[in-house]
Formats: sequence, C-alpha cells, structure tokens
Amino acid sequence: MLMTLELFTALSTATLCNALAQLEHCSAEMNTLFCSNGLCLNAGKSEAILLRVHQRLCSFPSVPSVNTASSAVGVSDQITNLGVIIDKYLTFDCHVSEVCKKSFFSTFSSKAHMLLLLQKT
Repeated sequence: MLMTLELFTALSTATLCNALAQLEHCSAEMNTLFCSNGLCLNAGKSEAILLRVHQRLCSFPSVPSVNTASSAVGVSDQITNLGVIIDKYLTFDCHVSEVCKKSFFSTFSSKAHMLLLLQKT
C-alpha cells in the first residue's frame, strides 16, 4: 500500500542546511517505519515547495531539491494538495483561476446541453 506523508519545517537562512538535513532524516526514518509495516512512500508522487513572502525572496538561497524516500524531489513553484493549488507565495492566484475556468466550462456545458434538450422537444 502506498502512503502519503506531509512534512513541514520552518527555515531561516542561518539554519537552512541543518533544517533540510533534519527533514531528510525524518523522511528516511518514516520510510523505514512504513517499509517495516508493509507500506511504502510513493516517491514518484512526492512534491516539495518552499513557501515564502515577496520581501524575503531575494535574501533566501534557492533550494534545488529535497531527498525523500531515497530519491531527490525537485522544489516546485506550486503544488496541489487535496485539489487546492498552493503557490510559493500563498497568493492562491493559480487556484482561483483554475476554479473559475472549470466553473465557466461547467456553466457553458450545462447551457449547451439545455439548448440541445429544448431543441429536441
């Protein structure tokens, strides 16, 4: 059985290396625990994101990847969690535009079906 694991940690420029090492160690320990119980982490579906505010963007070093479940996971600008698109600045602009796009399509599709039904009767 494949398991999903969410790990969160606070980072600062002073403790970046230690925090990433601790995060990777925790991920490896959880993977070992899962494997010993007949479960495993799905590294292919793993995502990593570094949340930040605009004011701190320039002062914070870039993090190219995080090791989890014995594989490197690239740091993305946005991730999807339970259908919510979360971007690195927590603005939710991508999520709102995606919801609007889907609702417009749904409304347009409903109107088209209704017109077809009215024409047949």
